[in-house]
Amino acid sequence: MGVKVQVIFYSLYGHVYRLAEAVAEGARQVPGAQVELLQVTETLPAEVLEKRGAVEAKKAFAHTPGRPGKSRSLRNKRSQIRIARLKQRSYLTQRLITLRYRVSRRCRSTFAET
Repeated sequence: MGVKVQVIFYSLYGHVYRLAEAVAEGARQVPGAQVELLQVTETLPAEVLEKRGAVEAKKAFAHTPGRPGKSRSLRNKRSQIRIARLKQRSYLTQRLITLRYRVSRRCRSTFAET
């Protein structure tokens, strides 16, 4: 039974693409290996790619199929949930610090009276 290998890469200017090709070529030398070269779907807006001068470079490996995976909306939803949890954690941490401060003030005032 052959080995299945997926070489998944993200490249803006093509440097990582060339590395991924070399890795895939090496994996193809293994007898019975099924090698697939896939690229991560671009997440940067077209304006950013233009400003960075990456539009022409990305055309060199545009023929490489994208990696099947989660949709962008699902990733955005997960990011929103993660941010909400961090905000909640930040609020709870701040609340805990406030409560500790109040308790320590009460302890100091109690010991000062005795």
